Amino acid sequence: MASPAATKYKSLAARATIILKADRSILGRKDVQALYGAAFVAQVAAWNAYVAGLINCFFQEVANPMAVQFHAMHTLANTAALSRLDRFNTPNAENTRNLIIECTGYDPWVDWQWPSRGMNALATRLRLNEILKVRHSLAHGFAMPGYSWTQATSGETRLTVKELAWTRAFFNHLVTTTDLGLRSHLVATYGAVPNW
Repeated sequence: MASPAATKYKSLAARATIILKADRSILGRKDVQALYGAAFVAQVAAWNAYVAGLINCFFQEVANPMAVQFHAMHTLANTAALSRLDRFNTPNAENTRNLIIECTGYDPWVDWQWPSRGMNALATRLRLNEILKVRHSLAHGFAMPGYSWTQATSGETRLTVKELAWTRAFFNHLVTTTDLGLRSHLVATYGAVPNW
């Protein structure tokens, strides 16, 4: 079962694909790229919401209001986490890992592998960082970076439906593995067995 954060992610990611249902046959090339960019930015926003929601899920799972001293420490830690979340706006590999470790003690990098796509932990982190750089360029009107997956053989940088689908699958995989990893961490470290 998915965490509430993963459930919210799935809903937001589904909305990102609604953008692609627009009739592209009447649009010019630049307009199609703008549409693809909007879908891409929305997908990254769903990932950002997942990471923030996961921290909230963690604090809900470890809460114990019956233990007064623990509850006082929990409240302090939760307040500190909320402060970190207020400053969290670039969910690249390093920022996401730091946020999750600082707030929960769980290091997601170990789980961020995608063997079926031939991606080890390092390749996964590098791709996440590339995705965030593309999102940054789209959101702020900069030239899109030229990566193997954003560059046509002609040298033009662009997004394709294929890459949008791959990116969604990539985030789906990260959400699933991070959910499972944090769940295992909650059980092993805190003795908390989530309902998800």
